[in-house]
Parts: sequence; C-alpha cells; structure tokens
Amino acid sequence: MIPNLLRELDWQIKNIVNLSAPVFKKTLKYPEKLTQGFSDQKKSRYQYIAQKYDLTSWSTTCNEQEFIENLYVLDICDQFIENTRPALSLDIGSKNWSYFPALRSFTQGTWHGVEIDAHRRYWNMTTRMGYAKYMIQECGQCRYFPESLLNINATYSFITWFLPFVKINPLRYWGLPDRYFEPEKLLQHAVQLLAPNGQMLIVNQGDEEAEIQKSLLNSLRINARFLGELQSPFNPYSHPRLGWVVSKSL
Repeated sequence: MIPNLLRELDWQIKNIVNLSAPVFKKTLKYPEKLTQGFSDQKKSRYQYIAQKYDLTSWSTTCNEQEFIENLYVLDICDQFIENTRPALSLDIGSKNWSYFPALRSFTQGTWHGVEIDAHRRYWNMTTRMGYAKYMIQECGQCRYFPESLLNINATYSFITWFLPFVKINPLRYWGLPDRYFEPEKLLQHAVQLLAPNGQMLIVNQGDEEAEIQKSLLNSLRINARFLGELQSPFNPYSHPRLGWVVSKSL
C-alpha cells in the first residue's frame, strides 16, 4: 500500500495538472446487435425496460460494456425505487459517470454528480471529469462537481450512492489521502441533503461492507430499508452488490 505522504503528494499534483484530453470512443450505434444475443430472461427484461424508459440517447454515449452497466443500474432503480420523477437528483461518487444515461432515463429530470477524485487520469490522458462531461453533454442542466460531497448544499428528492468508502483500504487503494476517510460525516451530510419524502439508494459491495454500512446507519439513527442482494440479469459484476433505501419523512 502506498504511504499516505506519497498519496498526498500525488493528490496535490493531480489536482493542479487537471486538464483532460478529448474523449474519443466507439459507441454502440446498433444496440439490437447486442440484444439479439441476450438470453430469454435478459430479452424479456430488456423489452420491459425499453418500453417503459427512453433509451434513445444510450447508443450515442455508451459502448457495449457501458450499455450493459446502464441496463443494470436502471433495472435496480426500477425494482427498488418509487419513481416520483424528481426534478433534481444527486449521484454521489460519480467516478466518470459512465452510468449517467441510466439515471437520466429513470427520472427524466436534472442530475448533479459529485466526485472528489474527478481528476484521476486514464492512459489516454482523459480524466474522469472529462469523461463525465462527455456522458452528460446532451443534458444542458446536468452538472458534475469535482469536489467533496461536504461542499454540496442543495436539496435533492432522490440520491444515489454507489460503493461509498466504508473501509479505509479501498480508499487507499484508489490513491486518496487518509484525511478523506470520513464515512459517518459524509453519510450524515448526504441525509441532510435529502428533501422531505426523498429517497436515497445506497449500494455496497459484499456482505462485509453492507454490515459496516448497517452500523453507520444505526449509529446515526437513520431509517433505512435493507434490500439484500441487488439481482438483475444484466449484473456485470463479479462481487455481489447489496442495497439500502433511506427514506426521509416530513
């Protein structure tokens, strides 16, 4: 594991030299070529999703891997979230926002994304932020904030939070300084951003992280419903993902 001092130095450099190269990628122009190879279960679920939601923009922004990932995210939201068409929603820890099309299709409203490690750079010199801006280019009101969640102060009717850092080793693995490991403070702030009658979907990786998430929720006395494993025929991940829905009453 890289020592904290070196991670801190790398962090400072990364956030100073933060310009992104343009994004060039091969998108899935003809999704039907992919969906024709689906199993019967996948085809049935895909037909349901495609009829219920507008997926037309996906072929111009998603490659094949992202198309499947977005189907999974949209399927999970459809299964577990009461869709009240919120006007303003927030995604916490957006990374490069490769799954933004699914969020947009689900709510048809405006989204804000926040990512503290927004200037992480790929081999082609594109940054997460540069990639995210490519993904949201067709949504003029949607915004991506390269900063800490603690700096966000709007009110949101729907919040998603995929794989929060509830253990310090994953945070260190991704190169963040130790000072950014503050799971309880971040969770408390996220709930404060939630509008009355709002919903927040939290997704953890594996049983251990879900147990830690449960302890955090309990310690802050946050009302949350455990969803168990988030199953979908489109699941592209090797590790199980488990979810919670936080509901904020009036």
